[in-house]
This record gives sequence, C-alpha cells and structure tokens, in this order.
Amino acid sequence: GVSYPLTLKGMEQAKVLAESLADTPILAIHTSTHLRAVQTADAIAFKHNLTLALAPEAVEINLGIGESEDVRAVYLGLARKWVVDKDTEARHGGGESFADVQRRFLPFVRELMNRHALDTGVIVVVAHSATLGFMTPVLAPNIPADFAIRHPLPNTGIVKTELRDSKLF
Repeated sequence: GVSYPLTLKGMEQAKVLAESLADTPILAIHTSTHLRAVQTADAIAFKHNLTLALAPEAVEINLGIGESEDVRAVYLGLARKWVVDKDTEARHGGGESFADVQRRFLPFVRELMNRHALDTGVIVVVAHSATLGFMTPVLAPNIPADFAIRHPLPNTGIVKTELRDSKLF
C-alpha cells in the first residue's frame, strides 16, 4: 500500500517510455493511483495532450508482506499457490488473494473493453507488474497461466493486447 514517487532512474524510464509511444494513436490513459504509476502515465499523457483517468482497480497486488519478510519468497510462494495449486483464495497475512485481485481488476478491464470496443486506437493502462502479470492470462486465453512467473515485467514493461470478438489476445 505504500505509494512513493519515481526515482531519478524511474523518471528516465518514464521519459523513454513516453518517447517510444509518441507516434502511437492513444485514445485514453488509465492509471493506478500509486504515485509512481501516475507519474509514469503523466509522461505519456503529456506527449499526447491527454488527461489521466485514475483507476484504483489497477493498483499493485497487496501481498501482505511485513517489514522483515522476504518479498521475493512471499511472491513466489503465492505465485505457486495461485498458478500451480490453483488455490485462488490463498493469501499471505492480511494481503489479497488471487480471487480478490480478480474481483477488483477484471470488471475494470471488461468495462474498458466494452466502452472502447468500436474505437480505433490504443487504450493505455498503467498498472504494476504483479497485477498485470497475473491478470493478463485470465483476460487473454492465449497467454499461459504461469506467464507472471516466467516473464516478470520490468519497470515500464509493456503487455500489448488486441481486442478480437470481445476477447483480448
């Protein structure tokens, strides 16, 4: 739940991302409410003269990690429970379960899909690596369930999807 600003490296990454998307026909930008995501989205929005739509549904997964706990170990443990064991209700401490994340993120994306189904252009969602990594396979039938484990997203990493027949690919 901590919301902190981009570092100098993060600002440079956001600038490079915005430059790489400068010629992309972006129609709308939705962003997690965490400050670093808003700052990243703002870099893109500035290039396209767009305003941001805040999306609290796109925040990072709350893994329920305490101060002295190993983030990587907790993440991998939950990933195994969620993806391999198919235990969608597993959680660590007071953190979210896979089912919790689905309940907040999937309706948001489906509403965007419905709203922009006939639009020609790109809708940008600035979210976080675990949220995108775990939810993309749920939304896109051609993405394997273990995507987040095998392909951790780097800062400013991009997951491109295309809407076809009311489904993402």
